[in-house]
Amino acid sequence: MGQRRIDITGQAFGYLTVLRMLPTPRGKNSLVEAVCRCGAIKQFTAGDIQKGSTKSCGCLRKAVLDKTTHGLKHHSAYAVWHAMHSRCYTPSNKDFQNYGGRGIDVWHEWHRDNPDGLKNFCAWWEAQHPAEGLSIDRRDNDLGYSSGNCRFVTPKEQAANSRPRRVAA
Repeated sequence: MGQRRIDITGQAFGYLTVLRMLPTPRGKNSLVEAVCRCGAIKQFTAGDIQKGSTKSCGCLRKAVLDKTTHGLKHHSAYAVWHAMHSRCYTPSNKDFQNYGGRGIDVWHEWHRDNPDGLKNFCAWWEAQHPAEGLSIDRRDNDLGYSSGNCRFVTPKEQAANSRPRRVAA
């Protein structure tokens, strides 16, 4: 004898409210149709909803991810902030050896581990009013990314501030 199916119609779990139990073949996980707080209606496994492993139709996860970037993912500074972190902290990044590999880091006020890091970077960016065609540059190439060491320069200025390339013998 299998477990008895319990009707959870009308019960709320996280963002979901169960509208009805769905016919389920014997021995299979019970399915339900539920409405999410955002208005989406979808089918879910009753057990996943009851255990709390499913809390919404997916909108909750999206809201959490959007909050992580403070709603600034589409700000003009976001791609620069993201690339800066990738060069400094992602060993698989093609430029890591020239940045993180030699100790270049991102200032704690702009750091991704700081909940306000992106917001702080965007505020600095806006205060600089970077013109079209300029890119971020570190005044001292041996120091990390910080408000005191970064500026906006032309491609020509950026090239002049590069470390000398070593030519293989």
